[in-house]
Amino acid sequence: MPRTNIDKVRSRLGRDYNGHGDLTQPIAIANNIVSHAVTRSAGDTYPMDSATALLCETELACHFYCVSDRVYNSRSTLSASGSFGGQLSKGLEYTPYGMSVKQIDITGWIEAIIEKQVVDVQWLGKTETEQLTFEERN
Repeated sequence: MPRTNIDKVRSRLGRDYNGHGDLTQPIAIANNIVSHAVTRSAGDTYPMDSATALLCETELACHFYCVSDRVYNSRSTLSASGSFGGQLSKGLEYTPYGMSVKQIDITGWIEAIIEKQVVDVQWLGKTETEQLTFEERN
């Protein structure tokens, strides 16, 4: 269940929303990433709280909307020209919404998940009950 909703995302996008784009997909993507970040941060010293998760999810949904429906860097009224900017390869730094996610998420898990820098560690040895003490090894 998403933490944010279409009205919050539309309101946050303001002028960047053209009124026609579908916001359900960016919200679903943002919810998936933020949910993973909340789970990953649960064991941390400072886990992500629900208020931060809501802010991050809203900003991240705005970011993904702007990635799929690129926003104008500059506009002109009479000559009807526009300019799109930014490099998609910059990740969260591509949009101001993505940059705010980096600032809001003190856990760092959202950027790590998006940049695919998440590592899992698994113990491959014996369980504690199967392990031998130092004296038993001789």
